[in-house]
Amino acid sequence: MAMNHLPAVLMTWTAGLLLATGWLTLTGRLPPNHLLGIRTRRTLADPAAWHVAHQAAGPWVLAAGMADLLFAAALLTGPPAPVTAALCGAGVLLTVILLVVAAASGVAALGRRTGHPDSRRDAHDRGR
Repeated sequence: MAMNHLPAVLMTWTAGLLLATGWLTLTGRLPPNHLLGIRTRRTLADPAAWHVAHQAAGPWVLAAGMADLLFAAALLTGPPAPVTAALCGAGVLLTVILLVVAAASGVAALGRRTGHPDSRRDAHDRGR
């Protein structure tokens, strides 16, 4: 019976991590670091750039956390195995999409801040 709840527990844990990270970014309490956040040369070198990027990305990170929480709640209803697999796949896919949008929003905000709408350098950095 415990294995039936494992996907929900993992999604709930991920949701908590994303919600906490999103909250920290929006409140300006996530300092530049090499573990969490949009880590480019500019954001790591300039705390103001870090703040701009994360203010733009924060709502999307919160949305990813809320999506994970909703999928976890759906998994706790005890759906059959094929539905569980579909819910897990959909939850992971939606989370990845929202996090990619978060990163793109942050990089775009940096481009607007510096007057360079084409932030290819930051897009290249994200791939590293």
